[in-house]
Amino acid sequence: MRRAGESQSGFTLMETLVALAITAVAVVAVLELFGGSLRVARAAGDHLGATLLADAKLSELTLDALQEGTTEGTEGDYHWTRRVTADPTLLPHEVDPATPGPIRLARVSVEVSWGRSRRVELVTLRPLGSEK
Repeated sequence: MRRAGESQSGFTLMETLVALAITAVAVVAVLELFGGSLRVARAAGDHLGATLLADAKLSELTLDALQEGTTEGTEGDYHWTRRVTADPTLLPHEVDPATPGPIRLARVSVEVSWGRSRRVELVTLRPLGSEK
């Protein structure tokens, strides 16, 4: 039995339950942040992989083999499409008679897609050759 004037030290059941509830909410918030950062890291990795694949498909083209047209393929989870098109707007306005023929520029684009709506596209200009 307690005597008057004595105080007990410790936590009540209600204080313990409130502390546990606050701790649970904090743990859930930290786990959500961790899961979100994992999703962002995966998306960044996928985007980097797609960019590297597009760069590799651009690098495969040599000046000798550059012809207009479309090629496509699949590598892993990525589907790529490479388009080579002559761009008439990039022809010189005045042709120099000393040159054998105007240089035609081709617009080369590589589009890589993955997932439902993810895609990346790299575009460059390359000489297509002279007109005949």
